[in-house]
Amino acid sequence: LIRCGAFDSLGAYRSQLIAIHEMTLDSVMQERKRNIAGQVSLFGEITPSEPSNYQRDHLPNLEEFPMKMLLTMEKEMTGVYISGHPLDEYKNALEGYSTTMDIMELQNIEGNNELTANLSNNLKDGSTVTLGGLVMEKKIKYTKNNNAMAFVTLEDLYGMIEVIVFPQVLQKYSSLLEEDKGIVIKGRISMREEEEPKLIANEVEALVNEKPSKLYLMISSDQNSKIQKDISHVLKKYKGNIPVYLYVESMKKTFRYQPDLWIRRDSGLLKELSSLLGEKCVKMV
Repeated sequence: LIRCGAFDSLGAYRSQLIAIHEMTLDSVMQERKRNIAGQVSLFGEITPSEPSNYQRDHLPNLEEFPMKMLLTMEKEMTGVYISGHPLDEYKNALEGYSTTMDIMELQNIEGNNELTANLSNNLKDGSTVTLGGLVMEKKIKYTKNNNAMAFVTLEDLYGMIEVIVFPQVLQKYSSLLEEDKGIVIKGRISMREEEEPKLIANEVEALVNEKPSKLYLMISSDQNSKIQKDISHVLKKYKGNIPVYLYVESMKKTFRYQPDLWIRRDSGLLKELSSLLGEKCVKMV
């Protein structure tokens, strides 16, 4: 009960209650034994002047456990997080990514082409998505060629999804695919009949709070101004909340794109823009 937060309303830290709970329980047991040994009649006199040992317990001067530890306790005891979620501190970093809820919705609409066409996220079997979350579990299996692959359970703020990591990807990103680590996975949606959607991992990176706040692009004088259409096409694929600025060298002016062309942090975005404009013309700050 202490671990899941049932006594939080009493005003004491869980660290303090856990520190004294064994001593308190011992005091209660001793008190019960004394009462049994010296039983009084129903009409006997009871003197409340001497308080019980457990009534005299004092809370030790301890700091509360870190929030991450409190949430872990709650999940272990009840199966759910109660006071918050370990990913709450990464909410801004996760904004703009796909979610497990987006992907799991595909299971309810499979076979309904009309509804699928009206989905705002426009996801389907084979779609490439970027998903951020915590690694809750990792199981290693071996292929016929004796190469290690992994089945990872990834949890975000909305649910869980199984991620399949084939040998080449696992070998490259094995250090990131550890339990309780925050990661961002770029992969492909895989759907099979009578199974929940899964994600096949292609790239993995660490989930961090320090995400860039602005993206600067430059169209050099030797580039055709029509390239702006190509830039817009790329930006639309990576929608998010990071503002994008474009400097046109021939005009010596800087323009800020409208919010519907703002982007999220994604290595794929930088690769595409660098290929289009050149590495020197793409800068995150």
